[in-house]
Amino acid sequence: MPEQIRIIIVPGCGAKLYLKKGQKKVVHFAHYKSTCSLFTEGETEAHLKGKKLLAKWEEELGYEVQPEAYLSALRQRPDVLVKRQERNDLALEYQCAPITAKRLVERSNGYRSIGLNFFWILGQKYKLGKSLTNSTAKFIRWNASLGFYLLFLDPINEKIEIDYAIQKADFLPIRYLRGYVRNLRELRDFFNRNHSWKMYRLSDDLRAEQVRKLEARLHFSKGKIRKLQMACYVNRVDARELIWNLICPQYYQPIYSEESCYWKSSLLLTLFSSETFSLKGEFSKIKRENCYFMPFVSSTDAILKEDISHVIKKARINTDKFEL
Repeated sequence: MPEQIRIIIVPGCGAKLYLKKGQKKVVHFAHYKSTCSLFTEGETEAHLKGKKLLAKWEEELGYEVQPEAYLSALRQRPDVLVKRQERNDLALEYQCAPITAKRLVERSNGYRSIGLNFFWILGQKYKLGKSLTNSTAKFIRWNASLGFYLLFLDPINEKIEIDYAIQKADFLPIRYLRGYVRNLRELRDFFNRNHSWKMYRLSDDLRAEQVRKLEARLHFSKGKIRKLQMACYVNRVDARELIWNLICPQYYQPIYSEESCYWKSSLLLTLFSSETFSLKGEFSKIKRENCYFMPFVSSTDAILKEDISHVIKKARINTDKFEL
């Protein structure tokens, strides 16, 4: 006798769902094609398992959970909504698919507007490699004990990876520490520990590697470094010497989307050659053109201001006349 098809109605959009019991994905309800405007990303097996795992872990902590609870005031549906009596409720988002920075901010601001705490946990496609991409950087958070960090969920092996103390250095791969936990209770304990980390200094070998990378880029002369070379030529400045003197001898906070020595060199040339100079204008330009978009980090402006002040001191210019 054939199995009866189960159909339910989505409260948020009024569309019908049917029960899918295929060979590859876990059992789940799905929309009929083109019937719902509330969902913007396709469900993968990893995404389904990840949501189920996060809900299970929250229940183990004693919380009531509502997977994909529809928030009518926002027309949003977090992957897992956690009901907490003594604190604000929590929205957990397990992000596996690409999402624009605009959409990320819209969804996050929506949760804030109704008093929901929220957290974005990333899928394996966002994992860190040798470089930090714009698509991953927008999820970064900062914590006094962990520095700049990201969370990744591996639903297959049922663990969370914490990449923390993320740092960058000009022309070199990013550097970070890594930890693993098996559930949200362990993750909470991980956050409550006092982690010992520092900004690493560059060894002689790494400084030599920077020299080689700089020489190669000067040789091929493309993009921003070519513009710098042309500006140095006009101002009768040795481009290699200028850039090398502005390469930091240690790793720095990962807020810059390109080598920081580029914008620092350009700023120094502007300080020397421009009679009319707006530091606030330069600050806005550097932030717009050279910094990652990090909506969950409030310290990026302070870091950039400190680095700009360092460049001004390098130029031996009276900093009193410049205000940020």
